[in-house]
Amino acid sequence: MRKYLYLYLSLLLATLSSIQGCALVVVGAASAAATAAVVNDHRSLQTITDDKNIEFTASDRISKNAEMRQNSHIVVVSFDHAVLLAGQVPGEAARQRVESLIQALPKVARVYNELEISPPTTPTVQSNDAWITTKVKTRMLETKGLHSGQIKVVTENSSVYLMGVVSRHQAKLASDVARRVDGVKRVVTLFEYHYDR
Repeated sequence: MRKYLYLYLSLLLATLSSIQGCALVVVGAASAAATAAVVNDHRSLQTITDDKNIEFTASDRISKNAEMRQNSHIVVVSFDHAVLLAGQVPGEAARQRVESLIQALPKVARVYNELEISPPTTPTVQSNDAWITTKVKTRMLETKGLHSGQIKVVTENSSVYLMGVVSRHQAKLASDVARRVDGVKRVVTLFEYHYDR
């Protein structure tokens, strides 16, 4: 089973590495930032649909805005109506405009604005981010007692962001796993907590 998972992930990474695109990249649920299979996702079907709609609408609106596209690499990920913005934009004004656009979307409960003011990352860095995400997700799947299907993993410029609605014990397990993966510069936890069971 593990052999086939690694083969699938390697093929997916090879495909992603060969894709060349413009500076703007908006990554959603089925993106390079979330390549491993999600199992035991405890969100309701309606919430999953809402999250996908948030990501799709955000992607569409950003791609149609020339000012937001220029010199930017923007990653938008929604989990349980919480939205992570990561990537690079040219200035503070652009950073705030993107946040305002996303906050105004229907069903967005909160926005974590992690956009950096810097030039966009290169395709090589983005491919490395995808590989880091793959390694983190794989290690989580292998970790006894960790319910990885409840956790969204996003990597941007070697920073790993963890999202989900979890217990504090699960959050600690997940962050410990991510910190031990080669290539991870920092781990940012954006969890909402429920009581340990």
